[in-house]
Amino acid sequence: MLEFYDKITETAVEATKAFVQYLQQGDGENDEVISTDKSVEKQTEAARDPRTIWNAILRADIDEINRLLDKDPKIITQSRGDVGETPIHMCLIYNSERHKEISKELIERYPRIIN
Repeated sequence: MLEFYDKITETAVEATKAFVQYLQQGDGENDEVISTDKSVEKQTEAARDPRTIWNAILRADIDEINRLLDKDPKIITQSRGDVGETPIHMCLIYNSERHKEISKELIERYPRIIN
């Protein structure tokens, strides 16, 4: 199971990095930039609000994440930031050891978040 998780994490991290690059630079064909400073500002504001899943993910606070999930289990699959990011995307972007542990727990608990 650990090898499977490591492979998923590696793939997800690479996909997330490519997605972030795409959002920042466009698709190379029409050079449309999807992410804007305003989008980044909105995500930053959400991450600062202690009532949100975004803040719990930022702080790698598994107790708060679990409290929020117990209150509303759909929050892990239906929450989207301004550029389409999900809580698991942000967890993988932060990529600390604690974020990796939380990613593993969330993937095991909610396998549908991997798409």
